Amino acid sequence: MAVDPDEGLITDLMIGLWFVLAADLMALTGFAYLGGYVSRWVFILTTGLTNAAFALWIGWRWLAIRRAEPTDRAAIEELKHRYAAGELSDAEFERRLNELLDADEAVATADIDIGGASQPATTDPEPIEE
Repeated sequence: MAVDPDEGLITDLMIGLWFVLAADLMALTGFAYLGGYVSRWVFILTTGLTNAAFALWIGWRWLAIRRAEPTDRAAIEELKHRYAAGELSDAEFERRLNELLDADEAVATADIDIGGASQPATTDPEPIEE
């Protein structure tokens, strides 16, 4: 499952599933405990396991987001900050942003897997005008 760093650590899906699954299971076992149908340990175990499952999911997303952070994201963020500070004109900002995005695309298509063997892409890079 691909992780989008811009989506954040805890997503709406995670919150919704916690309410639908974990909170409902905890409430059901809590009421069953109060009614004398299950022991206290069943309630404690259900609460602990459901919350632990979601904690592990959050931990997995945190690690995946850290690994998915491209190094060029920092360059794009720096470019945005310089543009916001007025250090770059509109044209200069757009030119540099396009260069960064083109570089990302070139890296993504640099190696094409053909029959299990990696072959270099056959596209010629466009010259950069200064």
